[in-house]
Amino acid sequence: MNFKRNCFTIIALIGSVLTISSCQKANAFSLYTPIVEVLDTHEEFVSSDGSYKKLGNYKNYEAVVSAGVTKDLGSTYEILTQYTGRHILEGTGDKKLLVVPVQFSDFTITNLAVQPDEYISNLNKAFFGSSKNNKFVSVAEYYNRSSYGKLRITGKVCDQFYTYPKTVEEINTNKLARDTVQDCYNKVLTWYEDTYHESLEEFYIDPEHGNEEVAIYLVYTYPTELNTQNPKFFWAYTFQDKPLSWSSYSFMNTLAGYPDAHTFIHETGHLFGLMDYYPTDESDISNSVPEPAGRIDMMDCSVGDHTALSKMWLNWARPYWVTGETDSCEISIGSLVETGDLILINDQWNGTVFDEYYLIEFYSPTGLNYFDVNTGNNLAKLPTLPGIKIYHVDARLGYYQIENKKYTFSHYCDEEREPGKPIIEPNKSTKNINVIHDNSTYTDAKDSDKYLKNNLYELQLNHVGHSVAGCATNLNLYRKGDVFEEMKFNSSNLLTQNYKITVTGVSYRGGTVKIEKVKEI
Repeated sequence: MNFKRNCFTIIALIGSVLTISSCQKANAFSLYTPIVEVLDTHEEFVSSDGSYKKLGNYKNYEAVVSAGVTKDLGSTYEILTQYTGRHILEGTGDKKLLVVPVQFSDFTITNLAVQPDEYISNLNKAFFGSSKNNKFVSVAEYYNRSSYGKLRITGKVCDQFYTYPKTVEEINTNKLARDTVQDCYNKVLTWYEDTYHESLEEFYIDPEHGNEEVAIYLVYTYPTELNTQNPKFFWAYTFQDKPLSWSSYSFMNTLAGYPDAHTFIHETGHLFGLMDYYPTDESDISNSVPEPAGRIDMMDCSVGDHTALSKMWLNWARPYWVTGETDSCEISIGSLVETGDLILINDQWNGTVFDEYYLIEFYSPTGLNYFDVNTGNNLAKLPTLPGIKIYHVDARLGYYQIENKKYTFSHYCDEEREPGKPIIEPNKSTKNINVIHDNSTYTDAKDSDKYLKNNLYELQLNHVGHSVAGCATNLNLYRKGDVFEEMKFNSSNLLTQNYKITVTGVSYRGGTVKIEKVKEI
């Protein structure tokens, strides 16, 4: 289960969720029209000297099952759904989302002083509306533009309210856990069929392969600014066991009929299998806490466009892969928000997302980044200048040994088992594989094993070292003349060469980096 950290300031007044009727009518709902796929980032490309190449398709992941023997686990989506057990949507094509307004018997729509049609209209704007309907953009527009036209989200906002089976008082008094929200998943589906007398077949995630689940987003009436008694329950989060998201209407901070969909966009990222990039085990949010991704990411502080790893993860972009066949190369890339250009460094890259590598992207304060450059939220604003970002990624898969329903990390899926460890093979029924690392590694709350201390996605920061407390700024971007040469891999057998990266050019449209071999390791 994933949840959103408290990024957007919530005014501690019920009035913050009120909507002005006259302005509401002036800002009538306008459906977003998806763009066509205007950019093909999946072309095969090899440089004339063989120093770098771009794959047309990611390879299927091969796990080591015994000495010299591997097993094909399939694509990123197949692995996440079949071997890790996540209930998610694939990140490309036409996808449907069912948005259900939720009220409580002791806190209905009437408690908000918002008319039901305004509530429904604002949800339509936030999820499926055009940019003129929103402070930022809608969920549908965001994912269509961020994917370069490869993902098209449509769906329905129900015009009737589902009444949650527990009251607010019961939830707060009994301190009900978040997991109880999952219990109403099937109840909501039954409620829909009984209320609308129509089949949900058009919403099935993947009926061709027998997946008749429906991706549901529940938007409840109770304001988060009143959540002092059970704040973990009345929050925004998404489950892995069901394709189900849960957020308050007040997260939109709707004023004059213009909703803010940042929270919904972040949670929808989880519905497609993206992980949080901030430390989810942090007890408080302050500038003293190390922030691996620097807060400047939609899956971190809910700002801006998706960044490099997410776009690889969702099959939207292909990197230029530095092969190591020559001593140096120079690569020009356009802004990620517009082109999908990336550079990947790891001589032995396995051709999948699930590996350890460095990613280079060009950041520009334009497109989907523009709104959050100056507006942002109470924790993060995006840099105002263009520049190069360099990330270290450790997205390796690992096996878990399962005993008495307890999962213990055994070894990485690309490693042969160590002496004394049992042979473990990928198992769809027990879901014994997962991405080993996340960004919640600044505490000792996790397994003491050193392998579990690595970050999934870490921004390599210029001028101020290689860790950040608080939000990354212009100073953390690599500009012309800046050099990065402290390349370190968690798994020493992955990188056969050390590299020096020099930024040789930066404009608002793109940048150029020179990548040189430094020494044999």
